[in-house]
Amino acid sequence: MDWNQIRRQWQNTSDAVAPVSDSEMLADVRQRESKVRNLVKRRDRLETIIAVLLVPVFGYAAWRAGARADWLATFFSLWLTAWVIYVPWHFWRVRRRMAQPRPELTLIVYLTQQRDAMLAQARMLEQVWIWYLAPCAIGVIGLNLAAAGATAGTLIYATIVLAFCAFLGRLNRRAARTHFRDLAAQIDQQLARIAEEYEA
Repeated sequence: MDWNQIRRQWQNTSDAVAPVSDSEMLADVRQRESKVRNLVKRRDRLETIIAVLLVPVFGYAAWRAGARADWLATFFSLWLTAWVIYVPWHFWRVRRRMAQPRPELTLIVYLTQQRDAMLAQARMLEQVWIWYLAPCAIGVIGLNLAAAGATAGTLIYATIVLAFCAFLGRLNRRAARTHFRDLAAQIDQQLARIAEEYEA
């Protein structure tokens, strides 16, 4: 396998894709990376739409609660407002680490950037309890508690919310492994093969 030829092809083609005949693995990495990139964009777009819809709802709830001096409901409404603003911003910030396939990048630099971006996405999903699920659970449970008081119903509601969050947490950890860590490992294999060819 002639990696110098692949590098020249990479830098001379507008879509920055090496020939399949030179490296089927590289082509597979590029195809999977493109699918994952589209998946990430769709997810981030959906979260942004949800935020645009929910910010006015929670903002209005905070204003109403503040007007009647219900400070606990005001606090949790503002908490949820801040949370729905933070979530799409956090997704956008992590997605920015995904390198665009530009011809001026060397193949090794591009693949290294993509591997690091995939690992960043995986870590984000693995830490979903910290920045997504726990703040959401605290907000909705707290808002329900402020509205209904400490009752058996609020305890049942809190249990359901926490069980649903646990389910979402498992789904996100699975997505981190199957979508992002697996692709990062595949990119690592490709980088190792390139290094071996250069050393040979």
